[in-house]
Amino acid sequence: MCGIAGFVSRSGNGGGETVLRSMNDVLSHRGPDAQGVFLEADGSAGLAHRRLAVIDLSETGAQPMHGAAADHVIAYNGEIYNFKEI
Repeated sequence: MCGIAGFVSRSGNGGGETVLRSMNDVLSHRGPDAQGVFLEADGSAGLAHRRLAVIDLSETGAQPMHGAAADHVIAYNGEIYNFKEI
């Protein structure tokens, strides 16, 4: 099962990448296959993800995932069971 962590800060000082990486390290037992972090440029939000690869073992499953225009970011836990159809 994957691990997800993050923060939102109204002051723009959520702790930065150091805090995200620390949170991600705590989740290391949740996903040994990959890890990733995203930090909003102004420091107002961050996502951390630990990956347990079950079906998709490729790099295309790396998270946090970015939208085509890089204006949306998501980290989630779960399988998309109809991935072949979509």
